[in-house]
Amino acid sequence: KYAVLLAELYKNNKLPEKAKAAYVELEKKYAEDADAQYALAEYYKHLGDTLKYRNYVRKVITNPVLDVETQAGMLAGYLRGLDWSDSANGKDAEILAASIAEQHPENVLALSLYGDVLRFVGKDALANEQYRQVIAMDPAKYNSWEQLFDR
Repeated sequence: KYAVLLAELYKNNKLPEKAKAAYVELEKKYAEDADAQYALAEYYKHLGDTLKYRNYVRKVITNPVLDVETQAGMLAGYLRGLDWSDSANGKDAEILAASIAEQHPENVLALSLYGDVLRFVGKDALANEQYRQVIAMDPAKYNSWEQLFDR
């Protein structure tokens, strides 16, 4: 946590060389830490390095240390920033949502989120499978029933 705070302190105080050194250190020492991954994603976004930003966002979203609610929230934020006219972004969203669902196969949030992403990218039959699983686990999930009957 200290290393992340130090890197952010340098960045926020407009000390780019010190910030860069601190973020490089984060990459070396804490590459698998969710807080470090998130900080690195934000740093590369700030720099305009889209490739590294997306790489670290993917890592943090699929980091198995995080709970499903955190992963889902991060995925939702990431999806809002995507250009949906690029079909590669839909595939990326599908892969990330599938990863969360695979990590949490008994969680209705993970499965319904995966279903929502599948529906959004036009894979209705696969989305319906996810919604059916959600309903089988928790018949009170109205949104899944609604999605299932809408198509």
